[in-house]
Amino acid sequence: MIADAVHRAGSTDSDKLVTAMEATDYVGTIGRVAFLPKGDPHVHGLRTGEGYITGLMLQWQDGKQLNMWPKTLAKGDLRFPAFIKLPQ
Repeated sequence: MIADAVHRAGSTDSDKLVTAMEATDYVGTIGRVAFLPKGDPHVHGLRTGEGYITGLMLQWQDGKQLNMWPKTLAKGDLRFPAFIKLPQ
């Protein structure tokens, strides 16, 4: 996607590249990739949900790949190895 944006921008100038990335609407192996617009609280974040990427964080559990995020689409709870100590 970045290489395509550089090609569309005709430059690696950051302002031109940002404009090209904002116009990205790409369908790949993980789904449709598009970015949130200026003015959004999460500007330039990836669009998710129906018609867009639906699994950004995946984890293998019991031989199955499960979606962990976004929460509305989660199929399980994130598990950590025993040596990882999380705050209580």
